[in-house]
Amino acid sequence: PAPLPPSPAPRQALLRPPPSSAPDPITSPPPADPSVEDRTEAGGLSTDEPALLTPPNDAPADLSEELAELDFLIEGELADEAEELLRELEAAHPDHPALGERRARLAAVGADAEGDADGDADADGFDAESLLSGLDDDFDFDFSEVQGAELADIRDDEADTHFDLGLAFREMGQHKKAIAELELAARSPDKRLDAQRIIALCHLDAGDAETAVTVLRGALTTQGLEATAAAPLHYDLASALERLGDTAGARAELEAIVAAGLPDFLDLRARLDALGG
Repeated sequence: PAPLPPSPAPRQALLRPPPSSAPDPITSPPPADPSVEDRTEAGGLSTDEPALLTPPNDAPADLSEELAELDFLIEGELADEAEELLRELEAAHPDHPALGERRARLAAVGADAEGDADGDADADGFDAESLLSGLDDDFDFDFSEVQGAELADIRDDEADTHFDLGLAFREMGQHKKAIAELELAARSPDKRLDAQRIIALCHLDAGDAETAVTVLRGALTTQGLEATAAAPLHYDLASALERLGDTAGARAELEAIVAAGLPDFLDLRARLDALGG
């Protein structure tokens, strides 16, 4: 028999890469974060909403009112009171950025004050620090000291400064500080009556009508007091007496203004009508 033909050579197999276990970067979702799954199972995160990272609240505390008062004291060169307030704020808010700038400004005010002290202290005999530190909390006001010779007068510019500060403190509702400044202003003969009157109004604002009456009656004992200067004192004294329920006394004070020839002073007529006079 004829020999069989040789078997054909086997075809070379086409080499194909084995299936890869790596995910398709286009069609496969990203692997889950195991830390998120753990937190989800623990109830820390919701699976419906993405987690929001909230930065820590590092905003400084709101000290707008305290800083306004501190600026007022620094600008008024009330170094001791500014220092006391600044120390309180620094103790409560040691890292507040606004306090460092105030500390530098206060240091500059202190340096200026030391430079002026050598030339002015001996000539004026005026030590505001000791006077302010000696004030008590009862708002006592001694007219014998203010009007007597024991206290030396102060310069007009100093009296004006203390008077303006007193008005400002009263507007801020800080009656103790207002009275302290006004008592210093009252050492000037030119400011004495005006300062005493505002001191009385501070007491009246604070609800102490009795002290207001005492202050105003003391001011009315000033020698050589003219009618135009006495009229505001009588007017405010009437308000204090009316606050105490003494309508007869209030009416008498208003009638004193009429007797002095000033019947049209402010709303004098309306107040007399209201009091039955």
